[in-house]
Amino acid sequence: MGLPFYGRAWVDKSLARAYKHSSVEKIMGEEKVESPFREQDIPFFEYNSVVNVKIFFEDALSLLKRLSLYQGLGVSQVSFWRLGQEDVRVWDNLSLGL
Repeated sequence: MGLPFYGRAWVDKSLARAYKHSSVEKIMGEEKVESPFREQDIPFFEYNSVVNVKIFFEDALSLLKRLSLYQGLGVSQVSFWRLGQEDVRVWDNLSLGL
């Protein structure tokens, strides 16, 4: 069984994408953009948007719980992905013989 030593971030919305003109107009209305700026005759506008970020990651406790689960399921060997990125306390748990 493989276990990662890294985390992964997820956001509640992704704003980088292609937009239809009608979608651009809708956003301009919502953000109260009266007139776009122009750069070399290309219209653009800017606005701020709050993005919530949730980061899931492994620490010594979560890895210990996962290793105990795997041991109970009969998994006799594990490997770790991305050595050097781990919570260093994980090695103390491994020395306990799990």
